[in-house]
Amino acid sequence: LVRASDAIAEAPTPEVIHVPLVSYREMEGWALPPDAALALETAREALEADRATRDAAVFVRGGHWRSFLTRYPEAARMQAKADRLSALALAREASAEVHDLIARARCNDPYWHGVFGGLYLPHLRAAVWRRLAQAEGALRVGQPLTVEPGTGCGGVDRELHVHAQRFAATLALDRGGALTELTCFESGRNLGDVLTRRRESVHRHRSVGSAPAEPPASPVLPGLPVSPERPLPPAPPSLTGPTGVESDPTHVPSIHEREDSVGFAELPPFDSEDRAMTAERIVPETLTEVEWERRSFEPLRTWTHEVADHEIVHEADEVRICLRLPGWGALRKTVSFDPHGAVLLEWLWDAGAFPPDALFTVEFSSAHPLDMVLHPEPLAVWRYDITTWSRSEAGVESIVQGQSITPAWPVLAGACRARIGPM
Repeated sequence: LVRASDAIAEAPTPEVIHVPLVSYREMEGWALPPDAALALETAREALEADRATRDAAVFVRGGHWRSFLTRYPEAARMQAKADRLSALALAREASAEVHDLIARARCNDPYWHGVFGGLYLPHLRAAVWRRLAQAEGALRVGQPLTVEPGTGCGGVDRELHVHAQRFAATLALDRGGALTELTCFESGRNLGDVLTRRRESVHRHRSVGSAPAEPPASPVLPGLPVSPERPLPPAPPSLTGPTGVESDPTHVPSIHEREDSVGFAELPPFDSEDRAMTAERIVPETLTEVEWERRSFEPLRTWTHEVADHEIVHEADEVRICLRLPGWGALRKTVSFDPHGAVLLEWLWDAGAFPPDALFTVEFSSAHPLDMVLHPEPLAVWRYDITTWSRSEAGVESIVQGQSITPAWPVLAGACRARIGPM
């Protein structure tokens, strides 16, 4: 390794050199959607397999590395939070310790995981949020309840940032007013640090000619508690060495050869929408808990992709954000914050727009234990661990990212509320 100034001094050139806007080629693949990533990998393999085209494979590039933050908004939220706190620290001439905490939170490994790509290790993200919470706690000392607009992914103000001396929260107006962050400065935890169960390129691997099958009987995997009411998760895929490798006992497979060797007997469940701490849906009464967990259903109504109108009401000891989602089955939602970080959510919907036996559901996705009080008592509360499957040195591993808790009320009730906060 040499410094750029030393390289220029040792090898001067009269030509102008334009450095391309690229990253390492694995990242350019990780930034692509799964189908596009598969097409890219197939094209490279075809070129590399032919002696006549092998040298040309290096010119086959993937997507722009910044698209990784679009594919994984959980990483984009960490980056945006660090940017906001950095600007605040500069404006307030914060101590070197605060700037150091923010700098630690910008260590790149938690934002994308090298070798295997993607975003899947919760302890790395939790470390970033802990540093951000420590920095923000120092910056918010003595601050009253405040609501500020924020810029969403589209470059317009579609977020509301709520903060006080003890907590910070974010509402995404373009996601139906969903709560996407709830950070307690004292514990250093962001309850909203959950991960969407996404389709990944590793999930495409299956046995040749095999069809989707029922989950095979298997022992309970570490970190995956299974209730008697819920079937066991799919067994981890068996690893088979790449062709020609297993016959050579002296060969030590590389990381990339291990990647190629994994396979799934059955694809794991994927979320149809990006997760947030809250998501409201109307679902059929016949929906089962297993179908809910596997996302093998279509909701009768969902507000997760709609832009909410809002009004902010300040009172002595709380702030209320009144959200309206018009249209068929109009929904009104009020989110109230107290100075300690407790959140009261109230919903009012047009019950007559839906079948009388339908259910109004609110899915709470939390990375950490959640204190919850519901009113009225729901008909049912569905729970499951939010589990993702990703590559590892051993093949494929399951990782629990948090817990999904979904109370379901009869749609004819027309209204309900919940109070949530860290335990």
